[in-house]
Amino acid sequence: MEKLKTEILTKMNESAKKFVTEQLAENSASTRINVCNALLVIHISSSLWPAEQRLNRRIEDLITFHEFKSRQFEEVKNILKSELENLSECKILNMESLLCKDNSRIIVATFFEGPGN
Repeated sequence: MEKLKTEILTKMNESAKKFVTEQLAENSASTRINVCNALLVIHISSSLWPAEQRLNRRIEDLITFHEFKSRQFEEVKNILKSELENLSECKILNMESLLCKDNSRIIVATFFEGPGN
């Protein structure tokens, strides 16, 4: 059973890397994925490219930059949501993402905890 869980998490990690690279045009060199009960957390270290990192440090650009990156994620998050649901065979109720001051991206998904899950 543990091997199956590890395989699923590895595939989820690969899907998250592909999503970040192809859909958000961000760096996905280092990702970590954790599952705890009905919560999935994906951490992408240094997801921003150098020019984006500079924008992320400048206060006057911060709000506009984060709004743009949030809208960008919202437009394509269903692609990742669908992929993770297929891999886990569980329904995802909600998925959110945020950029951190250290230029990493955190994606959090909550799974439906119901009969059969």
